Amino acid sequence: MEKESLGRINELGRQHNKELIMITAMRIASCVSAKPLILLFLAVLSVPALAQQPDAEKTKKDHEELNKAAEDRLNQARQNLQAYFEARKVAVRWGNVSRRTRITGNGVASGRATMRFDFVWAKSADKEYFKSTAAEFELVGQSWRLQEVIWRTQVPDSLDASMPSPAQEIDILKVLSAEKGLSYWVQEGRARAKAREWDKAVAALTKAIDLEPLAVFPWNERGIANLRSGQARRAAADFTKAIELAPTNPVLWNNRANAHGNMGAWQAAIADDSKAIELKGDFDFAWFHRGSAHASAGQWQKAADDFAKAATFAKTAQGALAYSALVHLQLKNAKDYRQACVRLVDTWAKAEDAKEAVLVAWTCSAAPDSGVELERLIAVLEKSAAKDYTSLRALGSALYRSGKWQQATEVLTKAIASRKQPSPAAWIFLAMAHQQTGKTAEARDWLEKAGMRVEEMRKKALNVNPQDGLALKTPPWNEILTLELSLREAEQLLKNTRK
Repeated sequence: MEKESLGRINELGRQHNKELIMITAMRIASCVSAKPLILLFLAVLSVPALAQQPDAEKTKKDHEELNKAAEDRLNQARQNLQAYFEARKVAVRWGNVSRRTRITGNGVASGRATMRFDFVWAKSADKEYFKSTAAEFELVGQSWRLQEVIWRTQVPDSLDASMPSPAQEIDILKVLSAEKGLSYWVQEGRARAKAREWDKAVAALTKAIDLEPLAVFPWNERGIANLRSGQARRAAADFTKAIELAPTNPVLWNNRANAHGNMGAWQAAIADDSKAIELKGDFDFAWFHRGSAHASAGQWQKAADDFAKAATFAKTAQGALAYSALVHLQLKNAKDYRQACVRLVDTWAKAEDAKEAVLVAWTCSAAPDSGVELERLIAVLEKSAAKDYTSLRALGSALYRSGKWQQATEVLTKAIASRKQPSPAAWIFLAMAHQQTGKTAEARDWLEKAGMRVEEMRKKALNVNPQDGLALKTPPWNEILTLELSLREAEQLLKNTRK
């Protein structure tokens, strides 16, 4: 479209020049001796006019060649893939191909060709799972290049995590690519990131950036890969470059806010998320992340306001309600804490997701009176038979709040044994459970151990240097907050019992 517009502008310029020349010629014509010059000017005018006439035959021939080149490219890609699948004994189902080609009046050619196919991506004992794929090729210059590969699948998440795939996405990308251009390296970067091969992902995306330094998405993709690998400063630099190229994209500002947050640079994170919200007022994750940044900076009322807004969006409602409840505890708004917990449980109860039950149970156990019954949450957590620390800790705390102190002791003991460096939160609840069952000595031992650990974590959180990107190694604000609240409660419980 831009090339067509440019061609139109050039044509208008030529017409304007013709008019000027005609005017000049008419003026010269007023002199009899200038008649030969008139013929010269008219001859000059006739040449470009003839050159601009479209050659229908040539256009038709070019169009046929364009379609033939696209067909050859698709056939070659299919043959290469067929050989790949046959070598691995992988079933494949070929779908339709489509071609969209065009030649403008100025002779500029453009086109896109798509090949669709399904291949066996995972196998169970009695079933094969196919992944649907669309490979799109675009005409660049005189050659057809791989532009994008779209993966679609209905394979359950459980299979995605556990079952080996006989055909790898990265291998298919290599087979489809006759050349390794920008699109190839971006696709490889995404595939490497999906496999959590961060160094290889960054290397691939760096090659994409080297090829097209003014393209926004390779900078953003590399920023994400750097962020997920713990390289927050590098991620912030990548997002900054992406923002320079596309300053009105709110996602880029939110991404850089996350990078600043992972460095402990809370004010910078707040500023970036504020810009994202300015650009897109209903940007749910920007409201949620800014709330966390405000909380991390100790700006509790601003955090409460942001979480209240984030709770109005479907994707962030549950997390925002959970964080909002904790912030209200910090603000000593017991009523608001209970209301947030009630809304949180009501939202969770619509699906009773076992994973979400961990967050809900832990949040609604942070204080003695959450205003909700925890029995349904306990039943779901027990049924899931979770063995990881976070789930066991949530179940143990919910059992404690329900007055099931002996059961809480058993579950919390399992939680502590499930990993080498558990959070002292489990120690604190175990101390309270021991105290309630009359085991005062055990309660004091666990509470003393927890108190020392909380103090270490508090100092570490206060000494974060934003330039070092240490925030990933320090506990987040919500963990510090729940630790301090439960520690004060446990200390008061043991003190009152001694009396």
